[in-house]
Amino acid sequence: MVLLDNSLFARNGDAIPSRFQVELEGATSVINFKTNDNPETSVGLMLMAGKGKQILTTPTNDSAQLLAQYSKIPIQDYLGLCRSIQIARLTMKHRVNKHQHERLVIFIASAIKDNPEDLYVLARNLRRDNIAVDLVNICCPENLQLLQNFHEIVNVENESRLVNYAGGATRLNDALKEGGVLGGHFATDGGFGDDMDPQMEMVIRMSLEEERKRQEEMERQRATEANQGDQGMVLEETENDDEKTALLDQANRIVKESEGDKGNGELAKDPKLIEDILKELNLKKKDEDPSK
Repeated sequence: MVLLDNSLFARNGDAIPSRFQVELEGATSVINFKTNDNPETSVGLMLMAGKGKQILTTPTNDSAQLLAQYSKIPIQDYLGLCRSIQIARLTMKHRVNKHQHERLVIFIASAIKDNPEDLYVLARNLRRDNIAVDLVNICCPENLQLLQNFHEIVNVENESRLVNYAGGATRLNDALKEGGVLGGHFATDGGFGDDMDPQMEMVIRMSLEEERKRQEEMERQRATEANQGDQGMVLEETENDDEKTALLDQANRIVKESEGDKGNGELAKDPKLIEDILKELNLKKKDEDPSK
């Protein structure tokens, strides 16, 4: 069940454009997330201000029917939190699918005037019935201590959440995501939440592990190719140096044979002769090895 605060204080403009409009934005995100997350999930909508504490829609999985009720919401009277939660509990008891986990998402946009003792007893009853409660406090710092006490009592195995939205330029949806109300499959520390299906959790973990191994293998291949490229360049330079040395040695032998001992291997005295001999040797080498 999604509980909306439609009291007179919800008109305040300390949240842009107003507390009530921000509240509707957050409620829309919650409704869409819950109905899209699981086709069997049903969501109800009710108001917490006014004499009747009006139930706009009993639990349904038709998000369009839920969103169509926004135009019927009046701004009136004052917040009645305890009475509204009790009515929501009775509404959830008559849900069609009894196997569904019960959860209340409560948007509070005005000061809480209920007796703290009544809230304490109500929190104990919700804990006993294993009903999770997500509390969203909108621009009301005076409610924070009371809601923290309520959350500590009702929270079992981190199933319930408390989000304090201070207004300003930030969006309520961002606060809901950080608090786990939206996208609650993953815990805020980057792990998996308790409401994740075990098989789905295993599949996601396997996919993440395979992707990690693939990235590591690609890094190893790139490092190996880089090392092989460096070694190839060194070998090529070494082969070229060896080839030049061999050609010079061969040129020295030719000069010695042609001039006798007079040449004494001093090719440096005749650079032109060295150049002619090296060109000749290169041409002979190419004729012997056509592949070059």
